[in-house]
Amino acid sequence: MATSYTIEPRPASLPGYHISKDSQVDGTESTSWVASQLMGSPIDRVPIKLLNGAMRAPILRIYCVIVGYLLLATSSSTQGNWLQQVKGSPEPALQYVVKRIWEKLPAKKPLELKQLPGRPGWMVYADHHESKQSISSLWAFEAKAQVTEQVEVLTLTNRLVYGFCFHPRFEENGFVFLHTSGPRRGEGSKKKSCRVSRWTMDRKTLAVDSSSRKIFLEWESNGHDGGGVVFGSDGMLYITTGDGTSDSDVNLTGQRIDLILAKVLRINVDRQSKGRPYSIPPDNPFLKTPNAAPETWAHGFRNPWRITCDIKSGDIWV
Repeated sequence: MATSYTIEPRPASLPGYHISKDSQVDGTESTSWVASQLMGSPIDRVPIKLLNGAMRAPILRIYCVIVGYLLLATSSSTQGNWLQQVKGSPEPALQYVVKRIWEKLPAKKPLELKQLPGRPGWMVYADHHESKQSISSLWAFEAKAQVTEQVEVLTLTNRLVYGFCFHPRFEENGFVFLHTSGPRRGEGSKKKSCRVSRWTMDRKTLAVDSSSRKIFLEWESNGHDGGGVVFGSDGMLYITTGDGTSDSDVNLTGQRIDLILAKVLRINVDRQSKGRPYSIPPDNPFLKTPNAAPETWAHGFRNPWRITCDIKSGDIWV
């Protein structure tokens, strides 16, 4: 199958650009979309190459959601006005109203929030506070309206927690997986690394055993670190990684298949292999691609920040 994309200027009477896609499979099929011009000077026939299988997975479909607008918080008195202007497809926009909850919870910079398996009504969240003693923490709390107290699960002194997830059998083993970046200050802070590690939580006290850390993956990354981890419905761990720079992929890692940067990775953390604390799933899509990192599930990302799994369909969303 041959697929190519071309971005062409629209006629002067129409705003934006015309994006055409031509696919040839025993014949020719052409489909067109219209994309708004967001910034910059006119684009004149910019070719975009779609690598075979680069953004596809044989079992789970990966949806990359590009958010183009920030949600503006408005008061309830004015919210109805702009909601009337929002057009939904195939149905109208839902009449949601933003409301603060857990106002008395002593959170500083909460980053990710998840339900605590096996403890109904309890939540765990990652928080960045960057005090002199520590950088980030995991906290647990009972999700009541007027909650004021929380339980310290884990605190890291010189690494930022980007994301975390619970093992599918967490209620049996207490395993928590973290995606972190560091060191954030002091020696080594100019040459940071990202790390995926496993920790063990006491299901009664909710405290993590600080000596239980086991590192599964680590790679150099000084910006655009990715940061998401999630278990799919297949039991595999999915990990997002960025291009590793704080600029526009100055190291040109985004299209390299041999690195674990700029990718969604997929590994089996429940089975070791030679030289690794994990194994490579036999159905990973690039195992037969020369020089490809075997952990690769999808590649060509800049900074895939968040990842989750639809518990009903098994779809992976990035």
